[in-house]
Amino acid sequence: MTPIEIHPAPDMYAVEFEADGHLRVSAILTATSALSAMLKAWELCPEDKRRATGTRVYHVEHVKIDGETGRSIVVKGPECEIIPTFLKGL
Repeated sequence: MTPIEIHPAPDMYAVEFEADGHLRVSAILTATSALSAMLKAWELCPEDKRRATGTRVYHVEHVKIDGETGRSIVVKGPECEIIPTFLKGL
């Protein structure tokens, strides 16, 4: 019998790149952790990674996309902690 692999369900995250104090790019994607979401966003937007002075990751509560105009509304939750608190002092 083949073992069944169980993986955690991916969540939706919003990853924001800031440069010069202004929001440059927001990427909405699925990932199993906030760190994984940030790494995926860096792969998708390498040019923004180089210019970014800050990167923030948020859980996404809700997304609505207008099919006619392509505009979207993203309801973000609290900012995610990328590095766990117990590792920050190391």
